[in-house]
Amino acid sequence: ELLEAQVALRPDDPAVVFEGDSLSYRELSEHSNQLAHHLVGLGIKTDKLVGIYLERSIEMLVSVVAVLKAGGAYVPLDPTYPADRIEYMIRDSKASVVLTQDALIEALPDVDATIVAVDGDAKEISNQPTAQPDISCSPEQLAYVIYTSGSTGKPKGAMLLHRGLVNYLTWCQQAYPLAAGDGAPVHSSISFDLTITGLFAPLLAGKFVHLLPEDIGVEVLRQALQQNENYGLVKITPAHLELLSQQLAPDEVNGRTHSFIIGGENLLAENLAFWQKHAPNT
Repeated sequence: ELLEAQVALRPDDPAVVFEGDSLSYRELSEHSNQLAHHLVGLGIKTDKLVGIYLERSIEMLVSVVAVLKAGGAYVPLDPTYPADRIEYMIRDSKASVVLTQDALIEALPDVDATIVAVDGDAKEISNQPTAQPDISCSPEQLAYVIYTSGSTGKPKGAMLLHRGLVNYLTWCQQAYPLAAGDGAPVHSSISFDLTITGLFAPLLAGKFVHLLPEDIGVEVLRQALQQNENYGLVKITPAHLELLSQQLAPDEVNGRTHSFIIGGENLLAENLAFWQKHAPNT
């Protein structure tokens, strides 16, 4: 509902950008509505789980939104994870549908779930209505289930409700300078809870999500900061912030983002010194 309010306000503004391609708010809404109808036809409803086994792409964001519009909850399945971990998460969560793409189907373990390739099945999905499914949602419904690393045993699925997600994102609009910038980059996996900030908060502020290509390390974020100005926020860990300060020249950093939202590990004053000196407007 919060996303659709922005669709009504700014239908032609960019909602998501990835490697030269983009969708407007209207297009994101219509594509996700079509996939949501397809999911409903496969039995997805309140608290039913759908695996998202996709590389970072526009289709990934469409899939996440579609699951929520169908009334279901999504389970992020990072394609870089070992096959036995993916199989465990699908079985443990009892996900009845897994959204993926043709190039990844062979890597999926043999599980008791309906497999939908969002690219290979695009023609069938495009025959669905573009209007939003007539499905109500309560604050107590599941929004997503995210799995722990399993470092102390088997991974555990943490169940996040719409109430908590909406509460956090509403606070983001008040606490972070999203309205002052143009959007936010997403450079981390949706299997990490910290990614929620960059993935959803810009959309509820009428800004765009800039999905960065899959990459190892911080290189892709460095390039994004060099090429783009006026991000509202960048969600980042202290370690990545320190790496960026080593890879960017002092004259390249001022004004690139209105804020760094830093978390995930201990933050030291030395991590901030470069940015306080050379990017005083951040």
